[in-house]
Amino acid sequence: MPIRTNANKLIAKMVARQEAMEPSSEATRRALHRIGTTVVNRAKLKVVQERIIDQGALLNSLRYEISGNRVTIGSFGVRYARFHEYGAQLPPRAVRAMFASMRARSGPKRAGKGVLTFNSSGGATMKARPFLAPAFEAERARILAIINEYSRKEA
Repeated sequence: MPIRTNANKLIAKMVARQEAMEPSSEATRRALHRIGTTVVNRAKLKVVQERIIDQGALLNSLRYEISGNRVTIGSFGVRYARFHEYGAQLPPRAVRAMFASMRARSGPKRAGKGVLTFNSSGGATMKARPFLAPAFEAERARILAIINEYSRKEA
């Protein structure tokens, strides 16, 4: 499930410009590939910087998909990506399952420092460590420049 960001104004502006682009145009496909590559690379850098890596599944799941004149950027196939992006309240059974899975794979490990706060019922709160929204925001100017550049090429 792709993770979406709340940058509504920028997204609305980008959608308006994207819709003006020809869906079958080679220039449009190149623009969408550049946008996808730019944001995915920045998100992967953020995952590494935030140390959200255990065995690399999240890092390897970050990609983009193009359909018509739209690009969807996110984590595909890793259900826990949204927990890292937005944070989560974990019930006791989820905490037990998470630690059992970690022990089975590679012995006892600690989650990143300060990531989990345990409560008296055995559950935990996982703090948000966003990687996709910050990547999108960091590349905002570049994304708009790519859209403008390719919009002019098609005009």
